Amino acid sequence: MGQGMNQTLLLVHSSTAIFTVVSCQSFTVSSLAIDYNPLAFTAGYVMNATNSYLDVQIVPPHQADVGRQVAAIFRYNPTLMIPAFGSQTYEIYQTPPSNVNTSLVSSGILRIPLASSSRFVVGDAIVARYVFTTHVIYAENVTNFTVQSVTIYTSWSMATYILRAYGINMIDYHVKPINGHWLSAVQDCMHFSDSRYYINIINSSCEASGDDGLNALTYYFNVTQVINSTALIITQYNNWPNVLNVGIGTNLEFSTSQKPFTVYATVTLASASVYNSNSQLYIFTSPINASVGDWVCVADRPSLTIRNFTVANNRARGVLLPRQTNVKK
Repeated sequence: MGQGMNQTLLLVHSSTAIFTVVSCQSFTVSSLAIDYNPLAFTAGYVMNATNSYLDVQIVPPHQADVGRQVAAIFRYNPTLMIPAFGSQTYEIYQTPPSNVNTSLVSSGILRIPLASSSRFVVGDAIVARYVFTTHVIYAENVTNFTVQSVTIYTSWSMATYILRAYGINMIDYHVKPINGHWLSAVQDCMHFSDSRYYINIINSSCEASGDDGLNALTYYFNVTQVINSTALIITQYNNWPNVLNVGIGTNLEFSTSQKPFTVYATVTLASASVYNSNSQLYIFTSPINASVGDWVCVADRPSLTIRNFTVANNRARGVLLPRQTNVKK
């Protein structure tokens, strides 16, 4: 258990995770507030725009951070205190130039290098997010994981990221900006991947996050080689670490590349072993007539209970759920 006393404030001075919990049962994080200084982002108004950089007048309390690499920039509406929307919506993601970082042009004016030209113009209000690093709360292969009475003011990646939890409770959990900041968490407020059993979100809120409020998803993998009717080489579709370690006894469902959301078979994983850096050899308890290119995902879905949950002023979606999720309100 990680527990503070009367909402203890943890002020963190590096881009590090506060909690990393792996293969644990009945773990609770409670009674804490968490903030970072320096921030994982900055914000202000574009004073000069070229194909290779933006000069930005930084608006306090944001900081003109020198020596940073910027991974994403989006247009902002400072009047409504939300990301720009409608015809003004605009954002870029980039692999930052390797040979140049942010630098100070003059007092309060920060030069942000661009990997390519953009549509930002002089006068635009923008939020620049630095290279994403670690989540505030990271959990993997946990059972009955609870976050209660916790407030997160910002993050260097997602506020809470949980991979393969067998029961999640988010109670009185809040992600919100502080001190006039234009952003809270730089990515998702809550991101739950391949969860089982249940997810309970009660009396919680997500405000001004840089991506989704709640993202409860199922990872999709590819069949890249058929060994025989019970053995397949399965490859991850993205570069998320450890996502192929779904667990022996897990039910997996298969669909074709032509109909990725129409399940044609469900089988149970008997064993798994590493094949290469992004693939594993899966052996199943029963035969399956799979083909190269077919999609695979975990079939076991959690029940989701949401009571008194608010998402406001975030950059992306409020709630993103996989299909066939059993939602209770």
